[in-house]
Amino acid sequence: MVAGPDIDYERYMSDLARALNVNTPPAELASLALSTVHDIQRNVAANTSAWGDTLYYLAVHGSFYIQCAVAENSSATEKSLDYLSELKDWQVRKRVAAHPKLPLKVAKRLARDKVWSIKTALAENTTLHQMIYEKLAGCPDVHTRIALAKNPSVSKTTLKHLATDCIEDVRRAVRDNPNTPPLIRIYLQADGNFGMTLDEFLKTAGGDVGA
Repeated sequence: MVAGPDIDYERYMSDLARALNVNTPPAELASLALSTVHDIQRNVAANTSAWGDTLYYLAVHGSFYIQCAVAENSSATEKSLDYLSELKDWQVRKRVAAHPKLPLKVAKRLARDKVWSIKTALAENTTLHQMIYEKLAGCPDVHTRIALAKNPSVSKTTLKHLATDCIEDVRRAVRDNPNTPPLIRIYLQADGNFGMTLDEFLKTAGGDVGA
């Protein structure tokens, strides 16, 4: 529940502050996670000093907003992220997809999600295994491919694949990506005026995706 008229506000404000303070001992955060006050639980869920088990408890028993806070917490463990990635609410899953320490197992599951915005969140995540980026390069959703083409962590091989995309905005994003090899960028800047495929151009120029 949220703070109501019968709440001791001095105690409420104190607990609220301690729940959010990263210097609060993890054992005390675990105790605060059992509070019946929603705002206190949500602050614990956002606290990077909370134990993994504390965050998992909140992921399982918390409300939507608490689950979102756990999904955005960089200290959330694979156990919590795995659980949250299977929830029906796509907004929670989307936040999991953006997690900076997303386990490969969970990323693979989310890469199969039917909600395109979740795939886009994965494509924007700069910390994933290249296997996930390679899979997303074939995604039918253009917004996902554009996000992927902008991602500086994507491999040169995947960028080469995206450089031949049928959508101009995807190719433009590849051209502007700092990780795109110079020869591919030159080819894209010419906008097809070389009269040859990218592979033909690279062969003629004596380069490859690492050039």
